[in-house]
Amino acid sequence: MHITRIDRLNQIIFGLFGLSLCVFKGGMYLFPVLLFITFFILKPKNMMQDEMMKKIIFISLATFSVGFLSQLVNLQFYSDLGFYTKKAIFLFLIPVLLFFLKDKVNQKMLFGGFVVGLVAANIYCYYLFFHSHFTMSESLVDSFWDILRWREILTFSLCLSIPLLFHKNRKIKLLALLLILFCIPSVIFSGGRVVYFSVVISVIAYFALLNRDKIKHFIVFFVILSGLIYFVPNPVFKAIDHRIGSIFNTESNYSNIGRIHMYKEGVIFIYDQMTTHPRRILFGMGEKGFNKEFVQYLKQKGKYEHLMEITSRQFSVRDQHNSLLNTLSKRGIFYFILFYSLILFIFFKTYQSAVLGDIFSQSALILLVGYFSIGMLYGNAFSFDTIIMFTLWCLFFSIKDNYKTEQKDSVDEETDYINKGDL
Repeated sequence: MHITRIDRLNQIIFGLFGLSLCVFKGGMYLFPVLLFITFFILKPKNMMQDEMMKKIIFISLATFSVGFLSQLVNLQFYSDLGFYTKKAIFLFLIPVLLFFLKDKVNQKMLFGGFVVGLVAANIYCYYLFFHSHFTMSESLVDSFWDILRWREILTFSLCLSIPLLFHKNRKIKLLALLLILFCIPSVIFSGGRVVYFSVVISVIAYFALLNRDKIKHFIVFFVILSGLIYFVPNPVFKAIDHRIGSIFNTESNYSNIGRIHMYKEGVIFIYDQMTTHPRRILFGMGEKGFNKEFVQYLKQKGKYEHLMEITSRQFSVRDQHNSLLNTLSKRGIFYFILFYSLILFIFFKTYQSAVLGDIFSQSALILLVGYFSIGMLYGNAFSFDTIIMFTLWCLFFSIKDNYKTEQKDSVDEETDYINKGDL
């Protein structure tokens, strides 16, 4: 097969893009733009032959267009329009990635870059922890990304690695195990409650939906691990127990108290806007527009100072800490319906492959579960986290396709050999 300069350029771009997922925020814009440029140079003509690709392209373009028009219809700040255009890049990135990742070399470059970046980010996290004054129980250490994004990267990495532990290939099993062991100290150092919450939900979903034969082993392991964490006086177990216990503390943990009030007031605010200013919810208010309207609403109702006081100022008026509420308020109902239609379509397509036993599809599916779980606690539907998640989903879903193709080619070669022998 002839390798062109564009092909080699793409391989380099994918390697650097994979690396940047864990270490370089600017890569979230730079490398997708470079991929778009090479995509338009190549002008692929066979993309629309794939029914799944055709639907993803249609929903992605419709979602972007509706979101852009919604911002124009209800525009309060011009910066919100620029913010939307910049952040919605992932909607164009999905079909482009699926096209380029049909190439096995591109897959290896993206995966290799991601693994190298993940290892580097973990090492940097270790370095920051050992040069800090934190104990394990109180540690809040980030890495190259801010602490929330770093916790999400750790969650995605663990979600992807867990199904790979059951792959038939020993090298893949070993790699998955090493990545999990490498990430665990960073989970503890980052104080990532969201990691524990999301990974537990993802693991339960994995064994309940895809690996029921091993569910008894998982329960035994979970009971033993829980016993060790709760009863053994070890600083590592104590740190984990402290973080997990804080998830359910709604009496003295102001972060949790603030989050509960954010959900409550967020739902009330959306209902109020639907009845008094339906246009704001139909088309969304944008980032700054939402902040302005929400603060004004809370002050008019006499709630603002009270909420700040009872939550020790842990109540956010910029983010509702829930993906569904955030999307409804800031992007509007029309964008909400299309975006989550895209997510559900991808989820069910992945599930169809995963239940057939494809390990890479199982990793991609559990990645989506982890992403949804994080979205219950944070507004992650329109941030760098979404670009990272969709990039990793495209990678693992594409590996699935190539893995099946390799198996088919191997069977075809064997059949040809037998037929020639018969002749």
